[in-house]
Amino acid sequence: MYRLLRQFRDDRYGLISTTRYDQCAPTPEQDGPWLNARYFHVDVGFPLRPITDRRGAAHLPRELYTLANLTVALYRRARAIGTVVRERNYRAIVACSGDPIDLPASAIAARRIGVRFLAYMFDDYGTQYRMFAAHQHFASLCDHLVARCAERIIVSNEMLAMEYA
Repeated sequence: MYRLLRQFRDDRYGLISTTRYDQCAPTPEQDGPWLNARYFHVDVGFPLRPITDRRGAAHLPRELYTLANLTVALYRRARAIGTVVRERNYRAIVACSGDPIDLPASAIAARRIGVRFLAYMFDDYGTQYRMFAAHQHFASLCDHLVARCAERIIVSNEMLAMEYA
């Protein structure tokens, strides 16, 4: 993302994240080159709760609960992203695939406020969350929405380029 955005003037974009970034006191995982644009924090939308990776009928209620929470968080985050984009008068949203909610929430926000949406895929969004069945199911349901709403899809390798072509 740094390489993509560093070419733009800092007052032309903002960075929206569920992580609180503090350039004055970065955590070890936040070390590295910083963009000088304004950073905005949005709430996750719900308290993250671990889910089991075991399949079976006994775990179905837990997966349904997690899917419901993901759906609520999706619309809360879409509203928060839309608020920042509208207030700052940004003309596009570029969202990354590192979180199961960010891409579809950004797609919904962009559609609601009428700005361009660009998806930045680090991995195959529809299959990258196999560790958690509910997250995987949620991402596979949202994959088509993201692909349909994205004006452009930016990928990190040739294999993804062929998949999203």
